[in-house]
Amino acid sequence: MTLYRQLILLISALYLLIFAGTFVIIVDNTRQYLVDQLQSHAQDTATSLGLSLSSPQVSGDALMMKSMVDAVFDRGEYRQITVETMDGKPLVERVLPVRVHAVPEWFVNQVPLDTPEGTSKVMSGWKQVGELRVRSHPGLAYRQLWTNAVDTFRWSLVALLAAVVVSGLALQFLLRSLRAVENQALAIADQEFPIIENIPRTRELRRVVTAMNRMTQKISGLLSDLYEEVERLRSAVYEDSVTGLGNEAAFKRDLERLVADREEHAYGVVALLRMRGLDEANRANSYALGDELLQKSAAALVQVPEKYHGTAARIGGALFGIVIPDVPRSDFDNIVSPLVRELAKVKVGEFAAAGVNLGLAYYGGGQSAQVLKERAEAALNNAEREGANKWHIYDASETAAGRDLSHEKRWLEIIEVVIQRRAVVLAAQAVRSPDLEAVLHREVFARIRPGDGEPVSAGVFLPMAARVGLSERLDKTIIEATVDAVTQAPSVEGRCALNLTRYSVASGAFHDWLVKLLKNRGQDAGRLCFEVAEGVVASHRDEALELAGRIRETGAQFGVDHGGARDLALEYLKRLKADYIKIDGPLITGLEDDPERQAYLKQLLATARGLDIRTVALHIESPETLAAARELGFDAFQGYHIGRPEAL
Repeated sequence: MTLYRQLILLISALYLLIFAGTFVIIVDNTRQYLVDQLQSHAQDTATSLGLSLSSPQVSGDALMMKSMVDAVFDRGEYRQITVETMDGKPLVERVLPVRVHAVPEWFVNQVPLDTPEGTSKVMSGWKQVGELRVRSHPGLAYRQLWTNAVDTFRWSLVALLAAVVVSGLALQFLLRSLRAVENQALAIADQEFPIIENIPRTRELRRVVTAMNRMTQKISGLLSDLYEEVERLRSAVYEDSVTGLGNEAAFKRDLERLVADREEHAYGVVALLRMRGLDEANRANSYALGDELLQKSAAALVQVPEKYHGTAARIGGALFGIVIPDVPRSDFDNIVSPLVRELAKVKVGEFAAAGVNLGLAYYGGGQSAQVLKERAEAALNNAEREGANKWHIYDASETAAGRDLSHEKRWLEIIEVVIQRRAVVLAAQAVRSPDLEAVLHREVFARIRPGDGEPVSAGVFLPMAARVGLSERLDKTIIEATVDAVTQAPSVEGRCALNLTRYSVASGAFHDWLVKLLKNRGQDAGRLCFEVAEGVVASHRDEALELAGRIRETGAQFGVDHGGARDLALEYLKRLKADYIKIDGPLITGLEDDPERQAYLKQLLATARGLDIRTVALHIESPETLAAARELGFDAFQGYHIGRPEAL
């Protein structure tokens, strides 16, 4: 019960107690007054009638006495008038039964009115010959008492209600500051830090509000400092100070991400690019000219990989690295030719670069990060021997899968059939608690089965679905299949998490469809999570914010996948209110041997805890990595060392 209701009930109870006491006192005082009036009325009548009956003309004349008693009795409110002889024998007696009209019987029973007796002597000369007894009738007194009680009750009730209303309004005004403090505390729990502007005048409330404002400012400042420290560490680990691109560690991370998960990326391109003429620029102006040339080249270079959702990094000197996932061999010319043309135009003042060279290696599954880098280096060397603005592909890495994926028409037919038949095969990998006992949720991996062939992983079919415009429809098919599987298997431990593509995140129509589906499934929606890659969230911030909020309204959860490496500011994560964030695999792999990465992750996890976001370490592939991640304080773990995907 709220403090406001408690105070209203307390005030009402006090007013009711006062009202009841006042009412009882008023009724009792009125009753006593009426009893006194009845006594006075009876005694006055007895005195005056006794004198009349004692006159020489009346005393001794029974008929005259009766006439006088009847005359008094008939014109007044009397219950009984009796004239007795000295030995108690009644000479004249008139009695009227007590009947009270217009007054409830229960009131008469609960509030008795005594009718005191008035007496006087009946004399004959100096001799007493009898005694007169008079009792007043209580009927009129009861009517007056009842009317008085009713009026008192009505006015007291009006006063009580008015007092409660006035007290309620006063309390609302006084407690407005406490409600503001309550809303402020709830906002702090949601990582928002409002300041209460209207400071109350009441001293105690003013102190509470002022203290809350100071605490809010301090917490906001501490979190801001923490955000800045995390960003500083991230920049130190992964950012090139000259160009603002990723550094060699970032290139290695992105390359490892490409090859780490066959389920996610079945193919892609790795490129090494070297600018010509940087040494001449450095010698011409003590590195300032060279740095400006690098910055302009980086600005032109980064546009191409970003267009294809890839990354660019400066490895060192004039050497840059590019990683673009999910690009088939047939798109290489569309990527490289515009890139070479743009970089060839770069100049600083009158100084122009002497051209560029690119070496490309194709990833078709199975190659390691080191092998891909060596192949790109070999291709770059071949391109440099051919002269400026030349590029070369290490085509020995091209696979049959890469060639097959260029047949868009064939893939269009395959995916259409998969959608129609819902030919989806589902597997799930557990995400476990730090003690590895509890399953927090299971990440669902979808494969499609074209015809009677072997299932094809998402890393192969999702890019092609995007190329042929079927990504959103395929997402819907996979989600429906997963929701049905969850519904039919209520004993599955933990929630089931599904990844959403960038095309679905960007589609408002998909948002509406998904929310409608989840609401129709009722409580089953609470057994689902939806994950979006950090890069997708970063490139579709407004859409992701809306989608995350609508998903949580249905009871499902929202998570960020492959997070912590780049792209997503912590301030945005605070607004996103994600339930959890999965830290990218390349940040976790080999963690036990990298103190600098550990320092960055330690700050990142502290910030996530401050935002009330659970953290999951991906790619736990060895006991050593698990131990290092546990020591840092991750909330959950996922990887082959934790458990392999199993059929859902």
